[in-house]
Amino acid sequence: MESFDPGQPLAVSLRAVALTHLDAAIESARAIATEPGPAIHAVRKRIKQLRGLLRLVRPGLGDRFTPLDDALRAVAHTLAPLREAEVLVQSVALLSREAGEPFQPLQAWAAKRLARKTAQRVPAALSAATLAGLEALRERVPAWHLDGDDTTILATGLARPVRQCRKGLETVRARRDIEALHDLRRQVKYHGMHCALLAPALPRDMAARIALANRIGDALGTDHDLADLVNRLARGGGKIAPKKTRRRAIRLARGIGKRLQEQAIADARILFRERPKALARQLDGYPDARLVRHA
Repeated sequence: MESFDPGQPLAVSLRAVALTHLDAAIESARAIATEPGPAIHAVRKRIKQLRGLLRLVRPGLGDRFTPLDDALRAVAHTLAPLREAEVLVQSVALLSREAGEPFQPLQAWAAKRLARKTAQRVPAALSAATLAGLEALRERVPAWHLDGDDTTILATGLARPVRQCRKGLETVRARRDIEALHDLRRQVKYHGMHCALLAPALPRDMAARIALANRIGDALGTDHDLADLVNRLARGGGKIAPKKTRRRAIRLARGIGKRLQEQAIADARILFRERPKALARQLDGYPDARLVRHA
């Protein structure tokens, strides 16, 4: 994952990292026409990293943050239906591996749904629309600038998702619903991205922290995908699969999800024992950041 260069003004590093992500996303977008599944996943991953990047420097962007974030979200939104259909196929495959049986009616249903979504959205047209959105964003990057002291911007940006994760942990203790868990996952992922961006500048090794954040994010992501599958199976009735098959799949998915939730929450308690201000204070010595002018 890309990182900031602590020897450069923050705005310079911001633009460099943003261009790296956008160029990679544009390259993947060109492949949507021929390989929609992996290409869409790659584009959406880069967009998430870009949104995480913007959140870290949000204090220095001010009112400029929301239009940029909205533009990235709009590009991701156009790709969501196909990605969700592919994730459904993957969720059924996970159940099949766990159960040691193929769940053939569910596999057939998920595969047909993916084929239908692909036909509805015409990958070539989707590729062109995605490229247009990403290239328009790329043209704006050279004008990106930040207001304020680099160290203050980063300390504030780093602390925000940590604070939200600590609140999120309290929320999921009170009500472990799908939205509360999804919100927690999103903030954990942002925190992991921020640690990776700042790793060269922080005085302690961030590798273990980043790995733990990724593990939490992956666990809660799979749990969310399984919860979505459960909801679809509960609503879909016999047109998806026989009742016995659906009941077995729902029971298995809920069991896996519960284990993943317990693992993720235990890991998150470890990751966020430290208060936001204590973590942010490590940036007091952000190398050279206070000795150079913003670009």
